[in-house]
Amino acid sequence: MDVQRSGARSYLFSALDYQFVLAIIASSPSIIVIISGGPLVTASILVGSILAAVALSDYSDLRIIDIDLLFAAFCFAVVVSFALNGYRDSKEAGLLFLSLFAYLAGRFAPTGMQRTSFISVTAVVVFVGAVATLISLATQKVALLKPIVFGSDHSAIVFLASLSYLVIALLSTELRQRHALVWVALAPPLGIFAAAQVRFTFVALAAAMLSMIALSRQKKRNLVVLCFILSLAVLIGLMSRLQTTSIYFKQIFDPNTIMTREDSLQAARPADPCLDGASAGNSFVARKVLLRDAVKAVPSSGLFGKGLGSFPSMTCVPNSEPHNSILQATIEFGWLGGLALLGMIVVALWRLASLARINLEARFVFGSLVFVVVAGMAHGILSREMLLFLFAGYAARLISTMNSSTKASSASSGFGRGS
Repeated sequence: MDVQRSGARSYLFSALDYQFVLAIIASSPSIIVIISGGPLVTASILVGSILAAVALSDYSDLRIIDIDLLFAAFCFAVVVSFALNGYRDSKEAGLLFLSLFAYLAGRFAPTGMQRTSFISVTAVVVFVGAVATLISLATQKVALLKPIVFGSDHSAIVFLASLSYLVIALLSTELRQRHALVWVALAPPLGIFAAAQVRFTFVALAAAMLSMIALSRQKKRNLVVLCFILSLAVLIGLMSRLQTTSIYFKQIFDPNTIMTREDSLQAARPADPCLDGASAGNSFVARKVLLRDAVKAVPSSGLFGKGLGSFPSMTCVPNSEPHNSILQATIEFGWLGGLALLGMIVVALWRLASLARINLEARFVFGSLVFVVVAGMAHGILSREMLLFLFAGYAARLISTMNSSTKASSASSGFGRGS
């Protein structure tokens, strides 16, 4: 896309800015938690932000590439599975199709735009979430509980996800010494969310950061110092609630250690046959059982699967999905659906990696896609994977437009080349 068109579409700090809307989509779980609205408010935020992104898209590039074909194959598997198996929950079905529609919002994203509005909006969301979490940690009555923030003990997870996208966005800018204070300012929120006992989201953030650093041409010393500062903040956060942290780590090795809301810790609780004799309430053991049952279900899934929402009937863990998007796709939409989704992810990351070495926008999308894929290995629910499809579409957009003749113009736009 030519530079003049890119510049004309750069509505910084404007409600009509694509990066502004992208920030709303990326932080929509956090925004929904903060607003604490009902189903109508939630639907308005999700649908409205996706429609806004589609309306602000650039449809000048209509070339079909391999990622598009893999996405189309996945959609075909979903449609056939719905026709053969129906669906069990209209809400989840609606969320799934909205997530698929998000691919278009990324596929035709206007490229070469500044991320200033994305960073600004996400920073505000992170600040509000961090302050609210800190207040909850300071005032909660039971010391060994996860903090209840805006009425939920899962709020810190979505706030950390927003912080992760902020870190990824900042890592895909030119690092200068004057930015040191910005990175130092990120340390307190990281420590707060670590104290709130968020776990696997940190693993996803670490994977995204390490992959981006590996592709970066910037001075490794600066990046190592940055990682040290952020790691130290996480360590301080964990140490600030040492007793809680030690119990959570003990859960990994002792299946009878659990956390409860009533008295915080009960080391002895009736064994649950479903959890291989472990005490009910140990989330690590429950995830292992879900993974085991999901893997067992794959061979019998068939070409088009058992249908959306079918997995809960295949496991003894009540009302649970596999918490792994690729396994869920394989079970519910068949071998074709699982292979198409996996292929879309692998091809997008593989082809985007070379661009991420020389282009900061590509590095941002690469890091975001790594984060959402890794997070989806433990927290993934396919109908809620809006960002997975959006960033896969965004990757396809960059790959289809950034060939050897357009890299120079791409580098002179808002994102530019990495140094």
